[in-house]
Amino acid sequence: GHDHDPRAADRTGRAPLRGLDLWLYRRLRPRHRRDLVVYERRNARRDPSLSDPTPQSQGPRLPKPHWHGPRGEWLVAIQFLLFFAFILIPPWNPWLTHGLLDATEAPRRAALILGMLAALGFGAFGVLHIRRYLTPLPYPVDHSRLVTTGVYGLVRHPLYSSQLFAALGWTLFTLSLTQLAILVLGFLFFDYKASKEEGWLTERHPEYPAYAARVRKFVPWIY
Repeated sequence: GHDHDPRAADRTGRAPLRGLDLWLYRRLRPRHRRDLVVYERRNARRDPSLSDPTPQSQGPRLPKPHWHGPRGEWLVAIQFLLFFAFILIPPWNPWLTHGLLDATEAPRRAALILGMLAALGFGAFGVLHIRRYLTPLPYPVDHSRLVTTGVYGLVRHPLYSSQLFAALGWTLFTLSLTQLAILVLGFLFFDYKASKEEGWLTERHPEYPAYAARVRKFVPWIY
């Protein structure tokens, strides 16, 4: 019913109505939904704090704005720049000779094959295990679940590991200093990006720190 006393504080904690507000309430006593909306809008104009939505009515909370974008959009752009720089910049090493290439051909090919196999394994199984929650952005999707089994029991970021192992295999095969420099930059970048992602994952999944304490970031049992 509408027997609520407007002079008493309601359950939301708002102050009781007095004076002009009390008179207006009685004149606009909500017999219909439209009357109630008119009254609430007038009250909100007098005190904007009353129009703020309650936490229950808010949608998914967005991350705070930052230089990399609210969901890490600029981090993805930087990642693409590093990727194209790695594959487009020609290999360069002023100390490389034909004799050195011939002498190291077997270990270089072995390093390339191992790096590509590791990249393929981490990439394929990494996508397979989180295919329902996969997103190009480091910010997790709203329906995400924390996956700690399979390849995610070896490393926390197998998709980043995949790219790093592929780059390492190619760098060892070419012995290129330019690719080595980009690889180092890529490792530092992925380390930063993973840390930002883990901060968001911790907000979403309180059990994440315990998972991070027992599983390495990129390289199983090492780092």
